[in-house]
Amino acid sequence: MGLPPRNITFLRRSAAQESIESHAKLVKCREPDGRFWMFGRGKKEKGASVSPAEATSKAERVRIFQEFLRKEGYVPEIDSDGDIVFKREGRTYLIFLSDKDDEFFRIAFPGFWKIESEEERARVERAALRATANTKVAKVFPVGENTWATIELFCESIEAAKPVFARSMNALQHAVSEFVKEMRE
Repeated sequence: MGLPPRNITFLRRSAAQESIESHAKLVKCREPDGRFWMFGRGKKEKGASVSPAEATSKAERVRIFQEFLRKEGYVPEIDSDGDIVFKREGRTYLIFLSDKDDEFFRIAFPGFWKIESEEERARVERAALRATANTKVAKVFPVGENTWATIELFCESIEAAKPVFARSMNALQHAVSEFVKEMRE
């Protein structure tokens, strides 16, 4: 991405800026608390700042993606934490969306392999590293006495997660298959 041009007039400056996106005439910065600030190149842009109220809430993003899953043939539910739960081929998956980072998107396949001993934990860790290394975007890791697999993405909007959902699910299943294959060898 590189550094922004030097001729930027800052409407508000912060050391906590997480990311900068260049647009035709604006640069948008997101701070950890979810606020956006717009910077115009060379001159101040009218109405450039975006208030936190204008950002999409977690509940709204959950509703949007839940509706998308319904259209794709799933039967999504919302759990007590406000996360999406759905089944695919008899397996239960979760979608986590963050209150603090509206670009973060995680699909999880929790507890798919029980860890029954310390010897098995060492094998699980090795198999998880191999599955993670051999699968784009996927992470496989132990959580307590179980093993989880996740896909974690940054999507500019919840709409941007829709076109990559099927590929993400395939990558998640591939990572689990790689893990299981390694554990059975």
